Amino acid sequence: MITVVRATPLHLDTVLDLVNRLLVELFDESSLSAGLDRAKIVADVSAAADRWTAFLAVDGETPIGVITTTEAVAAYAGGRYGIITELYVDPASVRRSGVSQPRCRRPTACRGSGGRRIPRLAAY
Repeated sequence: MITVVRATPLHLDTVLDLVNRLLVELFDESSLSAGLDRAKIVADVSAAADRWTAFLAVDGETPIGVITTTEAVAAYAGGRYGIITELYVDPASVRRSGVSQPRCRRPTACRGSGGRRIPRLAAY
């Protein structure tokens, strides 16, 4: 059974491993992260813990996916909102099962506090 859990600092290595797999898949290179300073990334992400969140998709004990979000603020959105910054699901194991599909309908428009139409995903 696939579950989604909020990552803790203890999960950070797993989160970074899955993000690395995303980068490898996107750029079709076998060692894309070799030039990245992992210690700096860990420090930067840890320092941003108040506005950066990661979630892991886990099949039993095996991590199979990751989604990271960053908090942003905008007047047009009426304040704070989250931006999905990374999303990866292991293609060999579960992409066909729908784990990467958020429980959202198609984008809809709603009115912001100033009357502007704001695209927003309508959650189930």
